[in-house]
Amino acid sequence: MSELSFQTPHGTIHGMQYGEGEVCLALHGWLDNAATWSVLAPQLKFRVIALDLPGHGHSSHRAGPYHIWDSLSDLLAIVQQLDETPHWLGHSMGAGIATLFAGCFPEHARSLNLVEGFGPWVEPKLNACEQLRRAAIAQQWPAKTPRPYASLEQATQIRASRGVSTVAPQAIRPIVERAMKPVEAGWVWRADPALSQPSPLKLEPHQIKSCIENISCPIRIALGSQGMLVDKPEFSERLDWAQACQMRVFEGDHHLHCYPQAAYPIAQWFNQDH
Repeated sequence: MSELSFQTPHGTIHGMQYGEGEVCLALHGWLDNAATWSVLAPQLKFRVIALDLPGHGHSSHRAGPYHIWDSLSDLLAIVQQLDETPHWLGHSMGAGIATLFAGCFPEHARSLNLVEGFGPWVEPKLNACEQLRRAAIAQQWPAKTPRPYASLEQATQIRASRGVSTVAPQAIRPIVERAMKPVEAGWVWRADPALSQPSPLKLEPHQIKSCIENISCPIRIALGSQGMLVDKPEFSERLDWAQACQMRVFEGDHHLHCYPQAAYPIAQWFNQDH
């Protein structure tokens, strides 16, 4: 593994590089970072470039609120610095961003390999007026400064139990180690606190559908048997929108790719035809 970085119009995007072969850009989930791929990436037949998305890990923070579509500009700038068309790997929010990118820029996607995600999440009962109100109120004050933790072990235990979904501490530890920085009082998160502020708007299903329908590369989606998408009607609907999509369920939770027992069969599947 080696560290690398890219300059974009909005700042510096840092990342971790694994292996050799055709390039695959890997995107992590919300409040995770490039280390989410530390178990799966070395098993893939790609040169995996795992990125810290803006505001996450070691990458630059943005000014103002974050929207899921903001990363498309940064990713386009990175793709234009490569000497080949990349494959894509994404987990959760990263899977949503990769889906949008492959739909908007199908010429820049050789394959789409996703874990626990396919397009951005939607809230069917979201009240747009209330969402705009919440976002405007939240932006009146600076985002909260993260409190320090006494040790990485304490931070790992809290992250494992209080994230979007629970995950085993040993599985999330590499992410936590990259996510923290030492301060006089202990350890604090590197992530931009503004990431936790509500988005003013969210994409509607018909907008996501237009992106999925425009994807021309093969799509493989790995779900966890105890994950967040199995048996979700809106997920099944998205499979129908895709041109060439395969889906398999593997034993595991929302972060199943962080466990060796799930990462191995997922890698075997993603490696097919490469």
